[in-house]
Amino acid sequence: PYIPVYLTTPDAVARFIESMPRSVIKAPWSGSGKGIAWGIGRVELPVEHFYRGVIKRQGGVVCEPFLDKVVDFALEFSVGNGRVSFAGYSLFTCAGSAYSGNILACDEEVEIFICRFIDRNQLHAVRDILACELERLLVPVGYSGFLGVDMLVYRCAGGGYALNPCVELNLRMNMGAVSRIFYDRFVAAGCTGRFVVANYRKAGDALAEHEKRLAGYPPCIVDGRLAGGYMNLSPVSENSRYTAFVVVEEGGNVAELYGAD
Repeated sequence: PYIPVYLTTPDAVARFIESMPRSVIKAPWSGSGKGIAWGIGRVELPVEHFYRGVIKRQGGVVCEPFLDKVVDFALEFSVGNGRVSFAGYSLFTCAGSAYSGNILACDEEVEIFICRFIDRNQLHAVRDILACELERLLVPVGYSGFLGVDMLVYRCAGGGYALNPCVELNLRMNMGAVSRIFYDRFVAAGCTGRFVVANYRKAGDALAEHEKRLAGYPPCIVDGRLAGGYMNLSPVSENSRYTAFVVVEEGGNVAELYGAD
């Protein structure tokens, strides 16, 4: 079974890494996929430096068995007026362990895709349980706004798929919530696409890619909504190294956009 543990000593972490062929070591507080190291059945010096540093700064690390990931997604929630409400799905992609973008599609299509792998009743039960627990924990301390609970579907060793219902909790406005709000407010019905955060090593590359996409996929606006094409969501200049943009088309298949088998 999938059982993460919280360990507070370097010796305990070393024993955990050596107990299985592959493992994941996480900093409890981190961002953008940077607080992660990978165990391969033996303790390597860079990994040891990582978890010793995290234990010193944060008091411990979360150690988990490696999972054969198939789908990354999140449940987004909104907290306000003493209630926690489900705010939609976030189906996202990663480059390594770092966030790279979201699939833009309606909640119904995203749910259909996720339920190719796991039971719909299980997904809804997890959603309802999370809403109750988050309300119990967050409302008394006065938190308000969005949050996301990252999850993943993984292949089981004996066949089939299973759900990890909480990879991490993003207690803030997050990219999944941004992409969900953008789709619901600004994308035409029946369209799908990608919300992308890209980085560039050299000055000028971001601007060149922006101009290329704008020429090749000019935006099509119908009744105030994006019905096709490319649109940048951040200013792009000669010195830009990071950009956020969307590419939208009519129709489209969520599974093909995501690239999962």
